Amino acid sequence: MDSSRKCIPERTPSRTYKLKEVSKHTSADDMWMIVHNKVYNVSPILNSHPGGSEVLFDCAGVDATLAFEDVSHSHFAWEMMEDLYVGDLAPEDIQRLEKLNYKKKRRLKAPIYERATSKPEKEFVDSTEVIKFMSRTAFLAWFAVISLLGYLYIQFRKL
Repeated sequence: MDSSRKCIPERTPSRTYKLKEVSKHTSADDMWMIVHNKVYNVSPILNSHPGGSEVLFDCAGVDATLAFEDVSHSHFAWEMMEDLYVGDLAPEDIQRLEKLNYKKKRRLKAPIYERATSKPEKEFVDSTEVIKFMSRTAFLAWFAVISLLGYLYIQFRKL
């Protein structure tokens, strides 16, 4: 999503942070994450987050933009982020993240949040497993038909 979104805080950053520094803040008392190249301290909402604290722990200390966007947060969530704002990401790290996120977007087929928190609706099924299952099912169906015909033949011969 574009970082020119109106709901993103427009505060003047008090400081810029490097990825390495943000990655150190992963504890429950001091948890930071990056969303749209802005650094947020999400520790205050850890226990009240609607998606659960596990989601925040999964994204602690890293760029959580894709995970944040996959969930389609409400306008209220965007406004709440203003109070959690710490500063901006360093310009050299922004370029690195843009390249990395571009590769991730091309590679990911299921949303990050969905894969991190729940079982996907459609699971990947290996085609060889499907073929094996269909072969077994077809064999059993033919076996059942032949057995039934044999049983009926024997019954009618007795009459």
